[in-house]
Amino acid sequence: MKSLDKLRQQPNTYKRAGKTLIKFLPALFLPLLFTFNAIGQKLVINSYGFKIAAEDTVALGKLVRYEAFVYNGLFDRNIPDSLPVVINLYKSKSQFLKVRDSLNVSVTTTGFYHARTRQCYVYKGSDFQNVIVHEASHLFMHYHKYYAAPKWINEGLSEFFEGLYLDDRGRVYIDPQKGRLLQVRNYVNNNEVDLADYLNFQKDAGWTLKNEVDFKYNVAYAMVYYIIKTNPQFIKLILAALDQGNTSYDSLAKQYGSFEYFENRFKLYYRNFR
Repeated sequence: MKSLDKLRQQPNTYKRAGKTLIKFLPALFLPLLFTFNAIGQKLVINSYGFKIAAEDTVALGKLVRYEAFVYNGLFDRNIPDSLPVVINLYKSKSQFLKVRDSLNVSVTTTGFYHARTRQCYVYKGSDFQNVIVHEASHLFMHYHKYYAAPKWINEGLSEFFEGLYLDDRGRVYIDPQKGRLLQVRNYVNNNEVDLADYLNFQKDAGWTLKNEVDFKYNVAYAMVYYIIKTNPQFIKLILAALDQGNTSYDSLAKQYGSFEYFENRFKLYYRNFR
């Protein structure tokens, strides 16, 4: 589910020509990049109140297939091509909100994944393509039986993948959400981040309260971003440790030697983040 407000410098797009943006972490999935192709998940977009452009469907299909491909590598298990990614896309915000309420989903005004229907519901706002990739991440986590994973890694990964886009040559890149990371820098410098306390407060209510939701999403994204910057393989190992029943605290400690070391390095990284 998307947070209430997006902290971006500008809405992301799936086609950018900028050369300063980093390529999507090739070290993380280097063995997989040699076998990636456009064959994979079928993207089904049910548009309501408008007709989605063919080029948008093609571009989004490639991003979602790439995302599924990455999840296959994270979990060492292939998502079958027969699993469709169903997106219900609404031009009218009131219609989207009506569907949201009928499915007993709260807070979000941009999009959500529904576990019972196994479909994504998205309002066609200015950044709808990013929201689609975000919600598709929840679907893939659910398929891999990680839908009940700790909120920080579930939402953090979804925010991370949300930055995927295609350049003019159709190559997949990622645009870091610098606005969120700069907010975390402020939290750290104001001594507002206690990661042990943060991980102990993973109830759904904490992710829907208006006065807390941005903080929750920002820190979750910053944790995933930092872990991947530290060692891309750590995400895979942390997910495996969580799957074995370890707590988030212990899963992080296994990779970094101790949780205290992880927290100290996390804060040091963001204290001077630019």
